Amino acid sequence: MLAEIDRLAALTDSDLRAQGIALPQEANEIKLEQIGLLVYHFELLTELRMDTPEAWDKIDELYAED
Repeated sequence: MLAEIDRLAALTDSDLRAQGIALPQEANEIKLEQIGLLVYHFELLTELRMDTPEAWDKIDELYAED
């Protein structure tokens, strides 16, 4: 996970555009959002592995919203 955070942090504006990401905001904000999502999903997976019932509720909510 740390390697992926490093990769995201090192992305340039042109890297983000090449991925099809429009830049209506600063590239650093986009990178922070992506890193935040990565951390959120890591925490959720950790809760699932620990068999925390609330984690399954979060997964259910994610599926219901999509």
